Amino acid sequence: MNHPDDARSDGASDATLSQPVATPASPKTAPSTSADLLQQLLWSVPETAFLLRVSVRTLRRMMADPRSHFPQPRRIGTRVLFARDEVLAHLGLDRPTPPAK
Repeated sequence: MNHPDDARSDGASDATLSQPVATPASPKTAPSTSADLLQQLLWSVPETAFLLRVSVRTLRRMMADPRSHFPQPRRIGTRVLFARDEVLAHLGLDRPTPPAK
């Protein structure tokens, strides 16, 4: 019985059967930390949801509900962006101070 670590019975090497490493779906990567995001003036819907600790769907519900008084997004082409200062003001937070260097 063949074990996965044993040589293949058809003689093909693992190098010829392995697939290349997948490339990222988008060349642009999102900032990975909250501190990086706080430096940006505009946030996308996924970035805003990440910072608010809610799902994207919950954020879209907040956008659609006039009773939530959530800030209106900026629409640039097909992108939906939120102004950082408006979102933070909605949360009752002051404008973030730059980190000390």
